[in-house]
Amino acid sequence: MTDKENTVGVILTVFNGDKYLESAINSLLSQTHSNWILYVVENASVDDTKEILNLYSKDPRIKVKFLSKNIPRTYALNQGYKMLSSDIEYVMILDDDDILEPSWIEQAVDFLNRERDIGVLGGWIHLIDETGSKYNTICAPAYPKLINEMFAYTFPVAHSSLVFRKSVVDRIPGPYDTSVPIGQDWDLCIKLCAVTKICVLDKYSVGWRRYDQSITGNSSNFLVSRMDKLGNLTSGVRCAKSFKSYVKNRNRRGVENLAIALLYFRDRNYLKFVYRVLLSIYQSPFAVLFNNNMSRIKNLYDC
Repeated sequence: MTDKENTVGVILTVFNGDKYLESAINSLLSQTHSNWILYVVENASVDDTKEILNLYSKDPRIKVKFLSKNIPRTYALNQGYKMLSSDIEYVMILDDDDILEPSWIEQAVDFLNRERDIGVLGGWIHLIDETGSKYNTICAPAYPKLINEMFAYTFPVAHSSLVFRKSVVDRIPGPYDTSVPIGQDWDLCIKLCAVTKICVLDKYSVGWRRYDQSITGNSSNFLVSRMDKLGNLTSGVRCAKSFKSYVKNRNRRGVENLAIALLYFRDRNYLKFVYRVLLSIYQSPFAVLFNNNMSRIKNLYDC
C-alpha cells in the first residue's frame, strides 16, 4: 500500500506545554510517513503554547481546537478523538513532551497493514530527561508474542508509542473513561484486550520524557496516580489468563496499596494509612519487598 492510503490521525492535548511542544510537533513533521493529520486540543494554556501553535498554522495537516476553559486531560483526549475525520485509519496519541522516532509511524503502518488481526501496536521506548538525553529503555516482549496478558499487572508501553486501528477503538465507549484522570491509557488498553490482539514491534518508537513536572512525575499527582494504577489493576485482572499473571496482579495491588498507605501517612491521615497497610498485607504479604520504579521495569523488559 502507498503512503496516501493510510491516513494516521495524531491527537495531541496540551496545557502550558511551551517548553517541549515544538520538539514534539517537529518529531511528527520529520516522520518518513507523511500522510498524517495532527489534531491539537489546546487546553486554555496561559503560557506561550498558543503562539507556538500559530507558528504551524500554515500546515494544512495541523488542526487546532482552542478551548476557552481548561478541562481534565481525559476529557480533552475524547475531544481530540471526536475531531478525527472519516478517512482516518490509524490513531495515535502524542504527548506534548515526547519525541517520536523518525520512522516509527511508517514502521507501524507497514506492520499493521500486514498483520490485520493486530488491533494495537506499541514499540520499544527510550526514556529521556528534560534535556532530551536518553538514559534508559523499556523493551516489552516483541511480536509474535502478544502483551494482552501483561496489562493485568503492568503497562509495558508508552501512550505515545501506541498505534491503534480506529475501527477497533470505535468499539470502546468514550473511548477514554473520564473517571480515570491519569491512567486513562492503561484503562483503555485493558478494555481493548477484550476485543483485539495487542503486541509490540522490536523497533524504538518514542522518546518518553520523564521529569519532576511531568503529569506522572509531579509529586502533587502521586496519590491520584497511585489510585489510578490500583483501579487499573483491579479491572485488569480480567486480562490474566494464567495463574502466574493472577499472582503478579495480586502482588502489584499489594504494592500499590502499600505506596498509597505511605502517602496517607505523609499527610497524617493515619486511619487510611492503617487500612491500606492491612489491605496490602492481605493482598500480598511480601509487598514491602517489592517496588515498581523504572529501574525495576528496565530489568523486566531489557533490550
